[in-house]
Amino acid sequence: MCTQAHIGVYIGVSGSSYFTPSSSQKNTVHTGVYSGGGHAISILSGRMSFVLGLTGPNFPVDTACSATLVALHCADSSIRLGECFRAAVCGLGILEGSVSIGIARGGMTSLRGRCHTFD
Repeated sequence: MCTQAHIGVYIGVSGSSYFTPSSSQKNTVHTGVYSGGGHAISILSGRMSFVLGLTGPNFPVDTACSATLVALHCADSSIRLGECFRAAVCGLGILEGSVSIGIARGGMTSLRGRCHTFD
């Protein structure tokens, strides 16, 4: 039987501006023992598992816009394969200003200002 602590953690994450200081912040950010790994997307789910005391499988998923959906699929597959009986899934999407401008200049945003899924 699965213990309460054996819960898988799957995080769909897209964008990294939250984890990387902007140029205006670089002078004020102090480099310490946790700053290198503390801002890495690759260990985000491991940090969450550690803080919550969870011992199930965990990993972040970065597939751009579909990251949360793919994380959910991975969690479902993990449950079906018996790797864990429960899973926590969350999504984190951060679009920095310069990225938004680049996407708009590339013609990848709606001219009407509304989302048109699968259009």
